[in-house]
Amino acid sequence: MALHLSKNSITIIIILLFIIFGILIFYFTQTSSTFNSTTININNQQINLEIAKTNSQKAKGLSGRTSLCSDCGMIFIFNKEGIYPFWMKDTLIPLDMIWLNSQGLIVSILTAKPEPNTPITQLKLYQNQMPAKYVIELNANHAQELNLKIGDKMELPSLR
Repeated sequence: MALHLSKNSITIIIILLFIIFGILIFYFTQTSSTFNSTTININNQQINLEIAKTNSQKAKGLSGRTSLCSDCGMIFIFNKEGIYPFWMKDTLIPLDMIWLNSQGLIVSILTAKPEPNTPITQLKLYQNQMPAKYVIELNANHAQELNLKIGDKMELPSLR
């Protein structure tokens, strides 16, 4: 049985497909690459943090950036405390990674270096040893400049 469509029907189908495609592109670009932000005070210094909450935002993180302002960073928010490994895939700048538990206590601080042209299977993993709910990324050595230590408490705004 052959299906015969008129030129008008084909035109309408093509227009509908373009509209659907356009909506999908808009949706995915808006939800995956747009970060909300917050400001926190760390040892009397205001730090502007982009918030990575969705899986696509967490996957993107700070990858592809060639610089990060001195008082900027990113906070990754997880649903529950756990062990959360990070890597430097497509990340071009060295970073401090600071893991905090649900009470805002620092449980781990590590400095990570970019690994350009490293096969994905050979990338170094950076992870906390104690359960954490948040990870803050700052420019490398900024945690030391802020005199941050394991056990320090950070006041985090409502990020749930």
